[in-house]
Amino acid sequence: MSTMGSRITKERNRLNINQSTFETFIECPRNSLWRYEQDEIPLEGTHLQRLAAIGFDVAYILTGNRIQIMDISIEEQGIIEQYRAMTEASRLKLQKAGNSIAYGRNRESVRLK
Repeated sequence: MSTMGSRITKERNRLNINQSTFETFIECPRNSLWRYEQDEIPLEGTHLQRLAAIGFDVAYILTGNRIQIMDISIEEQGIIEQYRAMTEASRLKLQKAGNSIAYGRNRESVRLK
């Protein structure tokens, strides 16, 4: 099983960030990285926030599990929020309508002007 310290090292290597740059960016004392990577001391919340800002997968550092981030538009996000606010019955109706629209379009005829 990997440790939080080993995951910090993996993320730092993945992003090609050296020890000095790491320590400077998160504003920690010199040689602290070694102690983090050896699991001698834990990272503070403010350090994790700074790491997230430069691309570190903080969820992976904390849990050992990578989270796949989906790139969705504002419109898609709105649809998801509306869906989550619906009752179960409304969700079923929406799914049925969505299937009809999405998969029924092949039967539509195209008229040329």
